[in-house]
Amino acid sequence: MLTGMIPPTSGRAVVAGYDIRSDLPLLRQNVGVCLQHDCLFPQLTVLEHMIFFSNIKGLDDKKTKEECKQELLTAIEDVALLEKRHSFAKDLSGGMKRKLSVAIAFCGNSKVVFLDEPTSGMDPFARRFTWNVIRKYRENRVIVLDTLHGRSRSFGRQD
Repeated sequence: MLTGMIPPTSGRAVVAGYDIRSDLPLLRQNVGVCLQHDCLFPQLTVLEHMIFFSNIKGLDDKKTKEECKQELLTAIEDVALLEKRHSFAKDLSGGMKRKLSVAIAFCGNSKVVFLDEPTSGMDPFARRFTWNVIRKYRENRVIVLDTLHGRSRSFGRQD
């Protein structure tokens, strides 16, 4: 409900300053989500995924085409997928798909990011690498993190 994926049955909630009932389009532009299971399009490349999701977030309305391209390439490099930027999602390993899903959640400067099991299925090296990426991207945003065993933690804003 907090991500705008399903409507609330009752009550009121505000996320990133937006009411989940009345400000849904603005909420979706400011919230990033990495679901437990990858929701990727098999026939899109890594770069095409980033372009698609940042367009949904309105990144292209806020920056020049060159600035957008550079920001997306930097994000892809940050998750160690630069060499795979032209590879189709269907050809990525499970760990690479998770990295792409994490990058998508942060694209468009999301103010609140929900990460559900962002490192599931990753080997120990990839898991540690991904945690470092999450730490890097935590500045000026709230990250709600759901990890194994039902434990949740939140990385607060770093003002």
